[in-house]
Amino acid sequence: MTNVLLTLEDVYKKFQDGQTEVDILKGISFSIHTGDFVSIIGPSGSGKSTLLTICGGLQEPTTGKVVFKDIDLYNLSKEELTEFRQKHIGFVFQHMHLIPYLTALENIMLPLVPRKIAIQEQIERAKFMLEQVGLADKANRYPNQLSGGEQGRVAIARAIVTNPSLLLADEPTGNLDSKTSKEIMDLFAALNKKGQTILFITHQLEYASYGNRMFEMKDGAINEAVLK
Repeated sequence: MTNVLLTLEDVYKKFQDGQTEVDILKGISFSIHTGDFVSIIGPSGSGKSTLLTICGGLQEPTTGKVVFKDIDLYNLSKEELTEFRQKHIGFVFQHMHLIPYLTALENIMLPLVPRKIAIQEQIERAKFMLEQVGLADKANRYPNQLSGGEQGRVAIARAIVTNPSLLLADEPTGNLDSKTSKEIMDLFAALNKKGQTILFITHQLEYASYGNRMFEMKDGAINEAVLK
């Protein structure tokens, strides 16, 4: 593949811990191509989640560049960066962050609200997404009426309802049992097969192996693994 979607160039992230400056990311450089399913594996504290938030325009690196196609993300204004995320990035987190007083359908519609799309079109898009994740019959259920796996599917549907260029997933199987985790990973694989570009964070090799590319993180550094 030659179609580069996202490039990180010598990215560092430092945090102040009292009098000490801590390097969370140490010179990260890599690229993601359109259609990739990139897995990043590493232990807790290795910098995986920090890297994900930087890729998604949520946290500015201390130094280095993050380039999406030809856009230097952190040269954008705050308003431009917000607009960029709404247009290009979908997020799925370990804690699904579903709104408890909204139905599955309403949760999925949320990212469409800033786009000023007619309400009927929002509903139709959200219904289509529910069908895509196998939950067409659960549109009017609230999160507490859904299983963990079903909540995960709603969170994924919400993340892709805007047809994002890049889907970022941070330990989405972290709170799920193995059977449900496999269902979620199979859904990611199916989405990728349809062309969705995915960057997936995990600490489990079993799930990292779903990717067509895998990087290993340790102590803020990254290396691409050779997949057999």
